[in-house]
Amino acid sequence: MLFTKPKKAIGLDIGTHSIKAVQLCRSGGRLFAEEVGYAQVDRNQVNADPVAAHADAVRECLRHLSVQQSCLVTGLPG
Repeated sequence: MLFTKPKKAIGLDIGTHSIKAVQLCRSGGRLFAEEVGYAQVDRNQVNADPVAAHADAVRECLRHLSVQQSCLVTGLPG
């Protein structure tokens, strides 16, 4: 089994109020933003179940990206 470095990476910013994602592609030694995604965290659901609220927002954010094989880089609040 061979492991290769993916040509694409997804940056995921998990914030308190929103989730943001960007899919980057390396070409000729430069990075290009191919696609972006954004979703707000449901404030009503956060009070009942904050983990499910953020999970739903991450799914919604990544649904707009055509993800096949990528490396994922994340950022978390505080």
